[in-house]
Amino acid sequence: MKIENADYTVLRDLFVKLHKSLLHLIIQDTFCMIWFLKTNIMSTLAHLVHQNYKNNPEKISIVLQHAGQEDISISYHDLVAGSARYARTYARTGIQPGEVVVLILQHGADLIYSFWGAILHGAIPAIMPFLTEKLSPERYRTDLSALISVTQPAAIVTYPNLNPTFDQP
Repeated sequence: MKIENADYTVLRDLFVKLHKSLLHLIIQDTFCMIWFLKTNIMSTLAHLVHQNYKNNPEKISIVLQHAGQEDISISYHDLVAGSARYARTYARTGIQPGEVVVLILQHGADLIYSFWGAILHGAIPAIMPFLTEKLSPERYRTDLSALISVTQPAAIVTYPNLNPTFDQP
């Protein structure tokens, strides 16, 4: 098939128009993305909690529920205050932002505050299961030791009576 000069010119013009349209879309998408990043750069979970704390501190952030017990409501004020205590402790003990903090606590306010304290500090919280009567203590300690040897946490937050014996390398 032979392409005539007129056909070539039409194809070339069509290609140039298509190319300009695609380039325009790419530029437009890039500006949209820059605008989105600029306006949403601080929309992290920690920022959203802080924003709610500033704007409506008594608003309920979390409701803890346990079977057979009254619900416990935690306001944004209480969440930030409780979490800040943990964040200060993490900082005081030398835990750096980006380091893993393993949390082995029963479900309750301490778990919530230690988790959010790690986030507010910039650490990475990792919730591990708490030893219950449903778990074999030997198997639990073996599995937990293996997980800890892989994650290499900067700290383990738990109760003194758990006192696990970990086989660290």
